[in-house]
Amino acid sequence: VLVFVVLLILMPLTEDWDEAALEKRLLRHRTRARGLELPFWVRCLGWVHVRMRMFSLPFCLLSATCALLFNDETCTEFLLDGLAITFATFIDNLLAQVLLPVEQREEVSEAIEALIAEESGNADPHRFLMWLFNR
Repeated sequence: VLVFVVLLILMPLTEDWDEAALEKRLLRHRTRARGLELPFWVRCLGWVHVRMRMFSLPFCLLSATCALLFNDETCTEFLLDGLAITFATFIDNLLAQVLLPVEQREEVSEAIEALIAEESGNADPHRFLMWLFNR
């Protein structure tokens, strides 16, 4: 049960890390493609956003998880708390799918495809290290 709950909690964390790294690359790609130079405060805000999603949010999630799971007395409570934490971390993506208009979701999908196509043309030997760092 412990291994199952740990996997349930680590899956959303790794997905959040991947999404944060993708958002960082997407912002850089979109501004370069349009030839824009973002104001300093926007770049700082983007940097803070990515760092919060990669470091602060996982730390807070793991702290809350430990606090909840250490108070459990039975395996059932342990498993249900693990499922509740997983649901709470997945709900933001579910709400985005439901609340965002179709046009915006398609625009994001097209931008991500363009980013992947551009990056696949520039094969970077350190790409695996960048992927691993996001873990």
